[in-house]
Amino acid sequence: MNLKECRTLFSAANEILFQLADEKKGAYEGLDGVFEGTWAALEAYPAWTVLVLDEIDHVRQDTNYDPSDFFYRLLRGEGKLQRGINLSVWLVSNELLEVDLRLDSRVQSAMSDEAVFFPPYGEGDTRGDP
Repeated sequence: MNLKECRTLFSAANEILFQLADEKKGAYEGLDGVFEGTWAALEAYPAWTVLVLDEIDHVRQDTNYDPSDFFYRLLRGEGKLQRGINLSVWLVSNELLEVDLRLDSRVQSAMSDEAVFFPPYGEGDTRGDP
């Protein structure tokens, strides 16, 4: 899911919901409404689902939501646990070394500290040739 146009955590959550269920929630439903829709949508997905969130560096802390709360809910949220949803989330960025989500310890413990780096490539690059 490409989050390049998402500037807030609410818009990022809504984009995830849109990609999963082809619907978006209004601002009046808040993040609670978006996560409720996300969990309902994921119930119809396979037993283990992987979300790949591209351009994560475009999402910033905003005045309404904290990235730690957002990612904690995505990784360990009550709605997810109550429904027995198995979810893996991969964060992708072209600016990974500059991404600073300022995640607290409870989120860091829920996330792997493994990172995969790919060298820069251009259009037409085969990436498999030496």
